Amino acid sequence: ETRRQYPFDFRFLISYVLEESSLSVHYGIENLSEGEMPFSVGGHPGFRCPLEDGRCFEDYRLRFSRSENTVRFIKKGKLLTGETEAFELPDGILNLNHEIFKRGALIFRNFASESITLESDAGDRSVRLDFPGFTHLGIWTFPALPQPYICIEPWFGMDSTAGLNEDKNMRTKTGMQHLQPGDQFNSVYTITVN
Repeated sequence: ETRRQYPFDFRFLISYVLEESSLSVHYGIENLSEGEMPFSVGGHPGFRCPLEDGRCFEDYRLRFSRSENTVRFIKKGKLLTGETEAFELPDGILNLNHEIFKRGALIFRNFASESITLESDAGDRSVRLDFPGFTHLGIWTFPALPQPYICIEPWFGMDSTAGLNEDKNMRTKTGMQHLQPGDQFNSVYTITVN
C-alpha cells in the first residue's frame, strides 16, 4: 500500500538515547533503491507549557540560540499559501501567547539558531531542544482552544505550497532531501530537561 504512494526501497532507523536529563532522537535513512530517492523527515516533539504548576502559557518564552532575521511561511489549511512575512528576533527571544498562532504554525527555513530553550523567569524548570543541521523549523500550539503545550519541530523539508507546480512532484518539491543509491542520511536532535 505504501509503495503506491512512495515507490522507493529504503531502510529507516530511529533510535532513542537517554543520558541523564537528555533524550537524543537519531534518524538513519538508507537508500536501497536503484535511483535517487527524494525524502523529507522531521520530529514533532511537544512540551507541556507551563512546565510548573501555578504558571501559565504566557509566563514562558522561547529563547533562540542566536538572533533571527528570517521570514515566516504562512499556512492556510494543510498547505502553505506562498505568502511570507518578516520574522525578526534581534535578542533571540519570542514571548509566548496564543495570539501568535492564530494564523497557524510558525514555519521557517534559513534560520540561524541550532537550539531553542523553553523557559520562564517565573519558574525554575526549562527544556532545551538542540537540532544542529536541520533545514526547517515549525513551532506550533492549538490556538482555537488554547492548550497547555508548545511543539518545537525540527524538520528536513516542509509543507507543500498551494498552486506551486514544483511542489506537485516530490523530486522538485521545495525543501526535499535527495539521497543517492546506497547512501545514508543521519541526523539527531536532543531534548534536555532542566
